[in-house]
Amino acid sequence: MRATEALRVLSELEGAGDLRDESAFIEWESKVLAVLRSTFGANSPHVSRFSSSVSVFPDGMTSGNRIKDRERYRLTAASRGKAEIRASIFILETLHHDSPLDDASIDPELWAHVQGLIADDDWAKVPAAVAIFVEDKARSWAGDPRNSKGEVLVGKGLYTQVLNPSGILRMGGQQSEIEGWMALGSGLAQAIGNVDRHRIQQRSDVRRYAMGVLGLGSLLLTQFRYEHPARVQEAEAQAQAGTLEAERQ
Repeated sequence: MRATEALRVLSELEGAGDLRDESAFIEWESKVLAVLRSTFGANSPHVSRFSSSVSVFPDGMTSGNRIKDRERYRLTAASRGKAEIRASIFILETLHHDSPLDDASIDPELWAHVQGLIADDDWAKVPAAVAIFVEDKARSWAGDPRNSKGEVLVGKGLYTQVLNPSGILRMGGQQSEIEGWMALGSGLAQAIGNVDRHRIQQRSDVRRYAMGVLGLGSLLLTQFRYEHPARVQEAEAQAQAGTLEAERQ
């Protein structure tokens, strides 16, 4: 989700009215989480802090009226949640105005994943973050493929399996195009991931290097979404449903 749209929606949700009713509270919570995940990434601290802040207290009779107690708990949880929304709005406003990049030029989820590093001017950590994130998305969208021994596929092995001519995420119409996309994915894993995931490079052109890696990662994700929209949407929906279920337990 683009920062400008996220700001608009979060502002509306921060101004939500009476949330004592359980169904209204659950709908509000789910909407906020959907925006935060889309904007900052499912594993971002913004999501975890909001989830923790709106955790309604366990059942317990304090006033002698269980319904009134639950309504009071939900109002308190909503108040804490709105504070987290205001903090997220502040961060979005700051990053949106100061960043040299945004989610209009970079894949939105990837941008949400690395924007904190960029805001901190920590460019040396961006390449590894990009390589890990893109590989994780490819694995998830392909349905977590395994090798013949049932082991998780990583790096070149993953991209070779999912992007080959019969791969579930193959891209391109002709043989040469398919091979090209497979080479790009493998190249990200081998040339970038194998280096930057094991050590932080100290180089004078680190920002230019990081932006190049960011562009490559965004290109792959953009093409995945373009050629396999239904599969990506289904995988993301399943992941979000699983996360919500885990949070409820």
